[in-house]
Amino acid sequence: MSDKKKSLVICFTPLQMLIAEKIIAQQPSVDLIVIALNNSDKYK
Repeated sequence: MSDKKKSLVICFTPLQMLIAEKIIAQQPSVDLIVIALNNSDKYK
């Protein structure tokens, strides 16, 4: 089993997705879950 720590980011809004994008760029061992109320091609 790996000793690396993983993080989980859950996004509900587009602003949170932008913040998560910056976090993932710095720390690629992050899992991302997006919960969207509306379907939008912009955030796929």
